[in-house]
Amino acid sequence: MEAEDLLRVPAGPAMRIEWYAEALGPGAAVLATRGDRDAPNALTTPSAPSNDDGLWIALGIAGGVAVAAAVVILIAVLATQPSPNTHVSTPTVRF
Repeated sequence: MEAEDLLRVPAGPAMRIEWYAEALGPGAAVLATRGDRDAPNALTTPSAPSNDDGLWIALGIAGGVAVAAAVVILIAVLATQPSPNTHVSTPTVRF
């Protein structure tokens, strides 16, 4: 098949295209058909991609940041808790 044998039809998302084809021989005799004028073939182009992907990416990033912040806060709270053996006190003298 060569480039001049192709028919390109510009179409938008979710557009229905009806078509039929006839192969013509000598004297315009119809040699083969695919569909016809009264009952054409139909093709529907895919719908446009949704913009929901950006929303899911943003929610994923926000969730990751929230988990990281919770871990940092938990570590900070646990690290600043005084231990009974390591707190600072005044010197004691025993007799």
